[in-house]
Amino acid sequence: MSSAVAGAPEGPLPTVRLMRPTERGAVRNLGAPLFARLGGYEQALDAWLRHPAVVTVVADAGRAGPQGLALVGRLDAAPRPRAYLLAIGVGEAARGRGLGRRLLEAAIEQARRRAARWDVRELQLDVAVDNAGARALFEGSGFVGQGPGEPYANGQASLRMTLPLVAASARETATGRAEAPGDAGPRW
Repeated sequence: MSSAVAGAPEGPLPTVRLMRPTERGAVRNLGAPLFARLGGYEQALDAWLRHPAVVTVVADAGRAGPQGLALVGRLDAAPRPRAYLLAIGVGEAARGRGLGRRLLEAAIEQARRRAARWDVRELQLDVAVDNAGARALFEGSGFVGQGPGEPYANGQASLRMTLPLVAASARETATGRAEAPGDAGPRW
C-alpha cells in the first residue's frame, strides 16, 4: 500500500538542508512567484537571502534544483526580540509530498538552535487569513493564533501566530521580560 498523495510527483524526496550561497539566485527564482500574489516579495527575498541574520533552508532535488524554501531570522520588536518565519513555500510541481512540513520543522530547528544567541523565546509568523492549508500546517506544528498580523503589501489580511522556542522562567512569565538577556546577536 502506497502512502503517496494522488497526483504527487514520484521519485526520491528532496533533501532538506541549509541553502548554499551559490543557490541564492535559484532560491529567489523559486520564491518570487510563490509569493507574488501577496506583493513586495521579490525585493524582500533579495534582501533576506543576503542578510547575515536570516537562515534559509531549502528542499534540494539535485539537478532539478531547489523545490522549496523556508527563511527564518531575528526580528527586533517590542517588548522583546523574536525569531520570525519570513517565508515558506514549495514549488507547485513538488507539492503533496510533505515538503512543507519538513521545511517548517527545519526552520523551527534553526530558530531553536539560535534562540539563546538571538535572545528570542518564540518563533512568530504572519499567514494570509485565506490560506487554510498553511494555517493547518502551522497549527499542527504547535503555532497558536494571536490575532491580526501585519497586512501584506497588496493589502491581504494576515493572522499572527507564535510558537514557543524555549520554556519561559517563572519570573519572565510574570514580568514579560527575560531575567538575563545574553548575546543579542545580529539584528535586522
